[in-house]
Amino acid sequence: MTCQCVESISGAVVEQTVRPGGNITLHCDLKTDVEEVEWYWNCTHPKQQAIVISVKHPPPGFSVTQNSSTKSFDLRIENITEDDLGLYYCIGYKITGVKTRRVTFSKFKVFFEGK
Repeated sequence: MTCQCVESISGAVVEQTVRPGGNITLHCDLKTDVEEVEWYWNCTHPKQQAIVISVKHPPPGFSVTQNSSTKSFDLRIENITEDDLGLYYCIGYKITGVKTRRVTFSKFKVFFEGK
C-alpha cells in the first residue's frame, strides 16, 4: 500500500457494519466505462493521506475482483480488525490523451456492529 492525497470527495456514504474477525465486501458499481479503478482507505481527515489499495496487488487480507457484466470492482476485506475500520473510496477514471479525469466513485464507512 502507498499513501497519496485524494481530492475532496463529497457524496453519500454507504455504511457497512461487520463483526470483529469477520469479512466484508464493498461493491464499487461503476455506471460508466472506465480505464482505471483505484480504492482508497481512511481518508477521514483533510491532512491525512489516503492509502491506495492496489487493484492488481492488494495487501494481505484484501482482494479486488472485477465483475465485467455489472461493471463492479469489489473490495473484499477478510478477518477485519479495528485497524481496518474507516472510510473507503472507489474511484473510476477515464484517460483521454494525457488527461485523467474522475468519472465516478463510491464511498463506504466500515465500522463494528453496535458502535
